[in-house]
Amino acid sequence: MDDSVRSMATLYAQEFYPLAELIVVGGSSAGVRRPRSDIDLLVIGPAEMFREDAREAAHTDRFHGELFEVFACTPDVFHAHALAGVGRFRPVSAQMLVDGATVLDTGQHNELVSVVRSLIAAGPKPSPAELAQRRYSVTTTLDDLLDAVDSMERTVLAATLFQRLGEFLLLANGRWIGSGRWLLRRLLQWDESFTQQLGTAFATTDVVTLERLTLEALEPYGGRLMEGHRHGEPR
Repeated sequence: MDDSVRSMATLYAQEFYPLAELIVVGGSSAGVRRPRSDIDLLVIGPAEMFREDAREAAHTDRFHGELFEVFACTPDVFHAHALAGVGRFRPVSAQMLVDGATVLDTGQHNELVSVVRSLIAAGPKPSPAELAQRRYSVTTTLDDLLDAVDSMERTVLAATLFQRLGEFLLLANGRWIGSGRWLLRRLLQWDESFTQQLGTAFATTDVVTLERLTLEALEPYGGRLMEGHRHGEPR
């Protein structure tokens, strides 16, 4: 992390969260910044940091010329968010804590950090039904793409297929999913060669190659899924 980011994050925390016990910078500002990068800031501390009965706050602030995206909360609220993110297979706040750059750590939340690190290291645990539903969604999206005749419709469906297939493959291989560029980054970490091929086919809306890559990717998990799929038992 750049020293200027560390200094700015420290100044921001001193101004708005002087009681903070753990501060972490996440996103691109924790590594290589881009021209329009904001500073993602995770702040954990006591309930006294907040007004009235609040125990968390999420806000966007302009401070000394820098744009801050802030999530501040108490330890128990953070733990609840981490568990919820794990349940959605996209633990954004938990991964920010694990992968981000620490600006301040008073050592009061070492147990929480350890628990969260264990959750992330364990990877997602999708049920067979979850994976089946996602495989079904990939199959139906592929069929919609193959039937599309309008160029804009093909582009939209190709993007949907990229996302759904990418998420399925990551979960089927014990990897966390992400959104936007984070989905792409996780796919590249998992299988760079396949992701490059898929990305090129998507970028050029090469439907023939998208079909081939999708079917090849699904084959180890049972291939296409349509007939016989159960969407859930009635309650």
